[in-house]
Formats: sequence, C-alpha cells, structure tokens
Amino acid sequence: MSHKIKSAAVLVVLLTTIVGCHKSEKLKEEEKPLRDISEVLQAHSAKLLAEPEVAGFYEGRLEDGRPCIAVMLKSDNEESKKRIPKTLEGYPVIIEVTGEIKPMH
Repeated sequence: MSHKIKSAAVLVVLLTTIVGCHKSEKLKEEEKPLRDISEVLQAHSAKLLAEPEVAGFYEGRLEDGRPCIAVMLKSDNEESKKRIPKTLEGYPVIIEVTGEIKPMH
C-alpha cells in the first residue's frame, strides 16, 4: 500500500470516529429531560395507569444515582412490559413486579 493510500485510510477512520463521537454527544444532549421528573410523572400518570397491570409508579433512582421512573406491575406479564415505554421525556423507566398493592386497614 502506498503512503498516500495509508494516510487517506487513517484520515477516513479518524473522521468517522470524530463524527460518531459528535453524534453520540449530541444524542445525549437531546435525551436530557426538559422538565422536572415530578411534572413528567404527573403528565403521564393517566397513560401509565390505563395499563391494567400497572399497580403504580414513583420517582426512583438508578444505581448510579440518576432519577428514573419506576413502574410497578401487578404480575410478570411480558405483554404489559412491552407496552411500558423505555423512557419518558428523557427519564429512564424501570419496571418492578410488586404484585397488587392494597391499602392497609
């Protein structure tokens, strides 16, 4: 391979890497929540509770401390899990199977 071809190949790899990193940084910025998590929970509460298997939801925390939306399901139902979004307005959504929640008397 000639020196010019090797240099061109290295340049293409570098440009591809730089463009890829720039796009991923931009994507992360776009994923940042625009509203407070409590506002997001309030805005989506009716939609979440419309799913029959949803027992409730709350503001949770991921292992790294970031806020998330935790959705509690009554049973380990795969179809219901599929209908729960992975994110809501930039906040990650986690699913917990808690069973039915009843008030204590």
